[in-house]
Formats: sequence, structure tokens, C-alpha cells
Amino acid sequence: MKYTNVVFVSDTHCGSPYGLDLKPKTPLQHNLLSAFKDALAWAGKPDILIGAGDYTHGLSEWDHETSPGMGQMPEQVELAAKVLRRFRAKEYLLTSGTPVHEGGGLITASKLVAMNLAESGARVQFHRRLRLRVNNWFRITVRHKIGSSKVPWGRFTGPKRFATWQVLHEALASARDGTKPEWPHLCAFGHVHHYTYTED
Repeated sequence: MKYTNVVFVSDTHCGSPYGLDLKPKTPLQHNLLSAFKDALAWAGKPDILIGAGDYTHGLSEWDHETSPGMGQMPEQVELAAKVLRRFRAKEYLLTSGTPVHEGGGLITASKLVAMNLAESGARVQFHRRLRLRVNNWFRITVRHKIGSSKVPWGRFTGPKRFATWQVLHEALASARDGTKPEWPHLCAFGHVHHYTYTED
């Protein structure tokens, strides 16, 4: 059986004092860079890097009031591309992030990061949402943000609800079209800055 090494990266928030920086300026950034280097060592050289958005932090007025040293968008885009290039992936599949972190330009920051990677010779695809088939059978769906739950113990409500709807949509399409249902084996999301996992 052929194995494919897939790495998932999201919410690096490059440009923020609370985000990943290759030249750390705060104790938090030193800790983030150390964890990032551990992740690089663990990942090896991935076949595919899936990015789920918020590679940059953006330019909201609130952030600049609380974080006056934040870089402008070109610097944030360049830093985010450098961070992703460190993985040396054979292929990069990137999705967009939260509008407030996209910079407000005609071309989103996530798209600019993808273009920057492509200009350096990397194989890159950019999607708002990603549906991927690995090794011709394993199906992955990737989005940056999905719904959530207001109850403190309901962190997993949003992801589980999304996965359930994927199954229902595919089952209905299968019944309607007479095709085999192809719901995702794995749904991956960014945005919420915590990790959770379940399987059926």
C-alpha cells in the first residue's frame, strides 16, 4: 500500500505578537517557534501540506491599538509564505481564512501567500473550501470556519454537526442520482485555536 504524508497547518497568524514568527520578539513567540520546529522535525518532508487559513493576522484597528509593532500586509504575507515553505512539501493545498485576517484587499492575504509560494517554485493550489481524495480513495474536506456552539461544553457541536450534514447531503445526492455516496472520511477545520477529535 502506498502511504501519503499529509500535514495540516492553520492559524499561524504571522504578523501578530501572538502569532508565529521566525525571528521571535516575545516569550510567547519563542515558545511557538520551538513548537513549530518540533512539528517540522516530526512532519519530515510531507507529500501534501493542507493549509486552513489565517496565515496572516490582518490589519484591524483593534489589533494595531493593542499591538503597535505588527507588520503591514506585505510583510505578513512574506513571513507566512516563509513559514509554510519550511515544511518543504511536494504540494501545498491552501484555503482562505477569516475576512478580518485577510487584509481587506482585492486579493485576499491567503491567496497572496499561495501566489508567493508558487513564485518560489512550489506546487500550489488555492481553494475557498477544499475537497481532496488521497491515494484515490481517502476523502478529506477542509474549511477554515464552521458553526460553533455557545455552550461551554459544546466545543465539538460544530464539527460533529458539519460531518453529519456531509453524510446526509451525500446520502440524498446518492438517492437522487443513483450514485455511490462519497462523504468525507476526514473533516478538518481551523479558526477555533483548539484541537478536538472524534470518529464513528
